[in-house]
Order: sequence, then C-alpha cells, then structure tokens
Amino acid sequence: AIAEKLAAADPGHAGWQRDLSVSLNKIGDVLVAQGDGSAALASYRAGLAIREKLAATDPRNAGWQRDLFVSYWKLADVAEKAGDRESAIRHFRLSLGVIVALRDGGRMAPVDARWIATLERRIQALTEQAGD
Repeated sequence: AIAEKLAAADPGHAGWQRDLSVSLNKIGDVLVAQGDGSAALASYRAGLAIREKLAATDPRNAGWQRDLFVSYWKLADVAEKAGDRESAIRHFRLSLGVIVALRDGGRMAPVDARWIATLERRIQALTEQAGD
C-alpha cells in the first residue's frame, strides 16, 4: 500500500519511480534471505507494478524492459521456492518473453544473452516436474 501511494505521488517522474522499484526489489531480496517468501512476494509485486507502468509508457526503453525481465524472474524464483510450479513457469515464461523480445529487437545487452538458455532450462525442468 505504501509503495502504491509513493508511486502515485509523482507519476511524472520516471527516474524516481524506477528507483523505488529497485528499492522494492532489494527489500524483497532481504525478505527472501530472511525466509519470508510471502512478504518478499508482496514487495516484488509492488516493484513489478511500477515497472510495468514504466515499460508501457516507453516500450522502446531497453532498460525498463530489462527491469521487467528481472522482476518476472524474481517472482518465478519465489514461486518455485514455495512449490507453486504453475506460477513459477508463468513468470519464467514472461521473463523469457521480455528478454527474447529485447534480443530480437537488437536491444539486449550482450551480457544478458546467457540468461535465455538459463530461463529455457528452468522452464523445461519445472514443466517436466509438473508432468510427474
């Protein structure tokens, strides 16, 4: 609730909102490390909401698209740890979709190329587990 109020406080300042989304992800990371997956999930979702709005305002902004890729991945990790394969697969696929679109559009940072194969492997492993 606080994150939404802060994000709405200055809707025209994209840089500030992106910084807030980064902070929310870092808070989520700390919560994961502390073993509080549900609170981490809430923090990651609040960050994702900001990132989705930013990415929608400028779909050509590769940095904001990359932020989406990271947010979806974090949500997938939390879901996987919680045993929610369906959500993990869905979020890994969303993450993969974003990074593949960046690659196909010639806007992916070369350092990120390695993540495509990693995401594909993780999706495949979860999908195979779901078939058990």
